[in-house]
Amino acid sequence: VVIWRSLLNAPPLADLLHNWLQTLARQTLSTFPETLDEQVRLLLTYLRQERCLLVLDNMESLFATAEAPGRAGVMRTGYEGYDQLLQRIAGSDHQSTLLLTSREQPYALQRLGRQAQVTTGQIQILSVTGLDQAAGQQLLQSNGLLTSAQEAATLIENYSGNPLALQIAAATIADFFGGDVAAFRREEAGLFDGIQLVLDQQFARLTALERDTLIWLAIERQEATPASLRSNFVYPVPVNTLLEALLALQSRSLVETRSGTLTLPNVIIEYTTDYFVEQIYQELIGDALTLWQGQGQGQGQGHRQTAAANQLSLGAFEHPLAHSFLNRFPFFKAQAKEYVRQSQQRFILQPLADRLLANVGKPQLLTTVQQLLRILRQATSSRTSSLASSLPGYAAGNLLNLLLYLEVDLAAYDFSELQIRQAHLRNKNAAGLRLIGAQLRDPTFSDNFSTILAMAFHATDELLATGVHDGTIYLWQTKDWQRAGLLHGHTNAVRSLAFAPSATTAAAQSLLASGGGDGRICLWHLEDGQNSPTYTLQREGYVRALAFSHDGTVLVSGSDDQLVSFWQVATGELRRQCRGHQGRIYGISSCAPLSSGPHQGRALVFSAGEDAHIYVWEANSGEQVAILAGHQHSIHALACVSIPGDGAHDTQKAWLASADASGLICLWNLQTFSLHYHWHEDRTVIHTLSFNATGTLLASAGDNGLVHIWELGEGRLEKTIQAHPRAVVAAIFSARSPFLLATCGYDHLIRLWNSANGQALQVLHGFRNKSYVAQFQPSANNLLATGHTDGIVRLWQVDNATPRLQRQLMGHRSNVFTLAFSPDGTRLASGSSDATIRLWNSATGEHLHTLYGHTRDIFSVAFSPDGEFLVSTSADQTIRLWETAGGCEVRCFADKGCSSWSAVFHPSGKWVASGDFDYQVRLWEVATGQ
Repeated sequence: VVIWRSLLNAPPLADLLHNWLQTLARQTLSTFPETLDEQVRLLLTYLRQERCLLVLDNMESLFATAEAPGRAGVMRTGYEGYDQLLQRIAGSDHQSTLLLTSREQPYALQRLGRQAQVTTGQIQILSVTGLDQAAGQQLLQSNGLLTSAQEAATLIENYSGNPLALQIAAATIADFFGGDVAAFRREEAGLFDGIQLVLDQQFARLTALERDTLIWLAIERQEATPASLRSNFVYPVPVNTLLEALLALQSRSLVETRSGTLTLPNVIIEYTTDYFVEQIYQELIGDALTLWQGQGQGQGQGHRQTAAANQLSLGAFEHPLAHSFLNRFPFFKAQAKEYVRQSQQRFILQPLADRLLANVGKPQLLTTVQQLLRILRQATSSRTSSLASSLPGYAAGNLLNLLLYLEVDLAAYDFSELQIRQAHLRNKNAAGLRLIGAQLRDPTFSDNFSTILAMAFHATDELLATGVHDGTIYLWQTKDWQRAGLLHGHTNAVRSLAFAPSATTAAAQSLLASGGGDGRICLWHLEDGQNSPTYTLQREGYVRALAFSHDGTVLVSGSDDQLVSFWQVATGELRRQCRGHQGRIYGISSCAPLSSGPHQGRALVFSAGEDAHIYVWEANSGEQVAILAGHQHSIHALACVSIPGDGAHDTQKAWLASADASGLICLWNLQTFSLHYHWHEDRTVIHTLSFNATGTLLASAGDNGLVHIWELGEGRLEKTIQAHPRAVVAAIFSARSPFLLATCGYDHLIRLWNSANGQALQVLHGFRNKSYVAQFQPSANNLLATGHTDGIVRLWQVDNATPRLQRQLMGHRSNVFTLAFSPDGTRLASGSSDATIRLWNSATGEHLHTLYGHTRDIFSVAFSPDGEFLVSTSADQTIRLWETAGGCEVRCFADKGCSSWSAVFHPSGKWVASGDFDYQVRLWEVATGQ
């Protein structure tokens, strides 16, 4: 087994281990180890069972830069777990190999490496040297350089044979010295010593547009097209000018091209990112504020001359702030794919903010932000353009994202009338944010939708439809995953969705069918732009399954009344109802006419449900054709695919997949109605099945939160994806892309995946606002705290009849079950099903402490009368006493063999009373725990 992973974007260790373990398991992991120690122990088990080669590329991406000066290879904060991983693999017996590539040796392995080299030889370190003279001269000659053997040898020696440094130097010599190495060495003698100085000198030679282009590619952190790059620029850039800059960068080996897209070599990404962060940092702590406050006509002259030299039309960009790095580039792109945005934040916003906090301090930094907002408003008020009065650029959005990262109260900051680009407001506490007259471009918000129960892709992949528990249908544009519309026609949960198939006309393809718990079937013609259904077909039972016939003329529904109904799509007329099932119907699927076999030429529809049988019907007539038996438990999912053949020796392939409550998946050959494969998913209820567009893969998912990708050629498990923390309600492949997969679950999230590598592409968020607990602040009695299923504690001002959300306290990973204010109302304690207790400053929302000790859900928290102690109860059957000033555990009361639902202090503070699940009330002495 060979697994290669790049660490360029610094993935958290938990993500890496999860991917490794799922890949090496070769089967479903029904439970995933919770602690790092358990995860590494399981990994070592797999490494002993078979020979594996694990490759981690770009290990230096995980190393700290300033946290441990003088000590190379130290892991950055939050990545120390990688040290434990390396030490455990290096110090354990197994038959596998972990291969690291890095420009620095991990510090954790240095001493261990010396010891192991003497004792076991398990650690081998190969220092990769530079090119030798022959290879170096060949590289220089391939770039057309005129050089003697002696000059080439000296040049190669100066750069220690570093291939990239030599490549960049060769491009510089060819561009600026006519290929004459001797002339280059006379002018540049002693200047270069390693790749850093090479890049410093190369950057100094670039035009402003070339530098800006490199910065944009470093921000993107993935392949980009010239068109997408051009759309990022604040100032207009002519196409030919940008293409000339790209060609110049390519000729200097600073940009790589492949298949019409552009990217940067890893070293250039790192250098350019550091350069960008440094420029922003200097602007925020240097004299830039004075310059920007001057609004001077002369102060910005240098910037305008630079732009003019690059033939850039700046138009109304007269304010010096317009030309700053803060305004020309974003800290990250809010609309980027989820993993890309996280990487952008990790390598740009986080190090910038951490450095500012360490060297400037939070109070001064927030003062600087206020000054910058005033400057932006002054720049806005001084502009006369009626088309765009606010200063164009990313400055306001960057300042907002910085404040959100710092988790400060936004009520003190005014963003009104400003242009705000790339603001990431999803699941953020934006209470009090003033946006009057603001222009928001490319923001991300949380959509207020409840549990998602159904999904369907449009036949052309242009839309994704999702149905939710409150009866609303959401439409999403797949080109940018922005919401395209809302459909209201159901009064209860939407449990089934189906788009008309691709075989129909373009107009018919815009037809969407939905079924719900209200017994309604709605037909929507989306091309007319209406959010009300064209037809509403009334049924008596809960409609759980829908499917169009292959030609889109018939809609088939299955419901709790045990009937399979056939509807005429054009008129909404009920054509036929078929009986046979002895229970609720959970799945309906259809396929194109079969090209061979006993049912050749017939278009079929399949239904299944509680009675564990699959009924086969003729689509047009509703005639029962057959019953397929192979399950012993309720069938919850069906999926069908038909792939036409392209010749005499390549015939049509038609498959039906079925899955039941025991985790059994059956794959049926529809040419013969015979069972072809069967798999079993470790006793989990499977809710959803989907074939990919080419009919080569099958996705299955259910109660354990995992999505399994099955390869149909050999009938093997191809990949396992941990899609959601709880049950997966739907997992569907794109109608056209063979690897695009969408999933939804009870966590109110829609996730998009690349099923080929299991990588998360995008997350469409919901706002989960179900509340379990509420507490009023005791002192003022006008502040209400509520705890929610999304793990957020919300604080409300209730001075009048309309409560106002004041702030959101985020940190818990799951349901907040209990809340308690301190007696003086200054602190708030929250307990969650994530087994942690958090203490907050109720006035500012500041997180004070996280209390670790419980291992299961927290049921209750209560302060002592003097506020110095906190008592908590949990499903782990313990009662714990905490000291609130430092957040330390004082005592764990004796295990009683049952959980306590609640606990409170006596007014004297000497005793605690607990109400227990065994119907007993117990009194505990605080001093002794007895």
